[in-house]
Amino acid sequence: MNTVYNIGIFVYGFILQVAALFHHKAMLWVTGRKNWQVKLRSLPAKSGKRVWFHCASLGEFEQARPLIEKIKTLHPETQTVLSFFSPSGYEVRKTYTQADVVTYLPLDTRANAQEFIALIKPDVVFFVKYDLWYNYLQTLHQQNIPVVLFSAVFRPNHVFFKWYGGMFRQMLKWVTQIFVQNETSEQLLKQIEISSTVASDTRFDRVLQVAENRKSFPLIEQFCNHQQVFIAGSTWSSDEELLLEFLANSTFSNWKLIIAPHQLSAESIKALKQRVAKNVVLFSELTESNAANNRVLLIDNIGNLASLYAYAHVAYVGGGFEQSIHNVLEPAVYGIPVLFGKNFTKSEEAKKLLQLGGAKCVYQPKHFEPVVGSVLSDHSLQKQMGEICHSYVHQHTGGTDLIYQNVKQLL
Repeated sequence: MNTVYNIGIFVYGFILQVAALFHHKAMLWVTGRKNWQVKLRSLPAKSGKRVWFHCASLGEFEQARPLIEKIKTLHPETQTVLSFFSPSGYEVRKTYTQADVVTYLPLDTRANAQEFIALIKPDVVFFVKYDLWYNYLQTLHQQNIPVVLFSAVFRPNHVFFKWYGGMFRQMLKWVTQIFVQNETSEQLLKQIEISSTVASDTRFDRVLQVAENRKSFPLIEQFCNHQQVFIAGSTWSSDEELLLEFLANSTFSNWKLIIAPHQLSAESIKALKQRVAKNVVLFSELTESNAANNRVLLIDNIGNLASLYAYAHVAYVGGGFEQSIHNVLEPAVYGIPVLFGKNFTKSEEAKKLLQLGGAKCVYQPKHFEPVVGSVLSDHSLQKQMGEICHSYVHQHTGGTDLIYQNVKQLL
């Protein structure tokens, strides 16, 4: 099985090399990993403890961030290495100031794992959710370096629980401490004789932190102009098609609409603006003279969405008609109803909010207008759903503190 895995890793790397000739994201993945040793050799001389956090992408970084910053606050002498697997995480957070080095994780070959770990010399390693790599974990285990997995979620269909998953179960046995998000994950691990501790998803702490320290946007306040605001965050083209149809409905013409697209290329933003056609302004074009006079605001920059949800009365989270919805906790923390498309099963919090009544799902495109309309037209329903969302988020904070208390002896 090890041989098959290692061959698969080499094949995967080769495929990405070829894909890089045609696809921008694959090109970033490949070029970002060139000369990674040079970057790691720029690490300051080791003085205190050195911790390594690995995140698959941007979502996992948001889970890691509260713990990274807590450690840096309480142990300022600690050095931090932050690695990403995906360009969508690395490209956004490559200048993150709380890390001494931000890097791509080299392909999981035995040689790369041994050299990477030899260069960074970590005292403790943190993996987020379930982005685990065999050769890295084996090397860490062989060198007696403690490994912590946190904000993890396990499902019955994961390879760890299959008859052929012995190699992957071994990976979990090399992890020193595992913190899972829910009791279901804890019970699944018990079935394969792996112990774990239930701690809330650290994203709850992160969204609360952002909400309490959110950015203010005076020009957006002028755009809102004391009217009701519907915000659609991290939208894909499939979501935007539905939003454009919604705009044509005069029943809700008293609502302002903010759209924060997932795709932020100049071409896609320009095309979306042309399709909206009238009463639309870009965030980059907002002025005191044009803010209040427009009905639709298109956000054409990154990094502000989590704060922008504070201006909304109802939120729609995009991605539900693609692979999966984006972060529903970002709007929920502000105590507003959350709506999303049908592909939400990978989001534990979306499933729970739907069950509790704080969220509604648009299961088919044709249902978009009736579902959205049922919420926008009913102020008492908005209040009820918003209170459920607010309570849900606040009841699940504290995971970061629990994890820290259990691992601080490693620091």
